[in-house]
Amino acid sequence: MSIDEELKAAGLLTVSEIMKGQPIDGFQRHAGVKDIETFKQWLDMRTEEMLRMKARLTIDGKEDSEMFEWVYSHCAAFNEVRINLNAALGS
Repeated sequence: MSIDEELKAAGLLTVSEIMKGQPIDGFQRHAGVKDIETFKQWLDMRTEEMLRMKARLTIDGKEDSEMFEWVYSHCAAFNEVRINLNAALGS
């Protein structure tokens, strides 16, 4: 059984359904993102926000907290997208 079949059997959205977009996407979309330049600005802002949160948690000795794990993973994900977007844009 594929993961999509297992998700559907569990009453959840499948990966392909999520990738097509959902009505709730509008609540997650930043209103200022209108083009690739504003997306890059948003991405830089979010990456910096996560880096600052990670730094604060590290300085405060909170590396063992669940919040640190959440921030660390978001920081890594945003930064990976930022690095690859910059590569695609040649910057």
